[in-house]
Amino acid sequence: MRRESVAAMNKPVESLLSPFERTVAGLYLQGLTYQEIAVLCGRRPKALDNALQRVKRKLGRAYQAAAGW
Repeated sequence: MRRESVAAMNKPVESLLSPFERTVAGLYLQGLTYQEIAVLCGRRPKALDNALQRVKRKLGRAYQAAAGW
């Protein structure tokens, strides 16, 4: 993918997600475990699970809206 395309896709994501959600999602996509992310963020694994569920829900809604569903 071209860098411009990736940057264009990231802008809407940044506006949808909180800083914590972006951090958790980024670390999760890098392959870190819930426990590793919890240690880095100083949060409990359940908080990470909740954040990832919100990320999935928000991005799913945004995708559906963009697709016209």
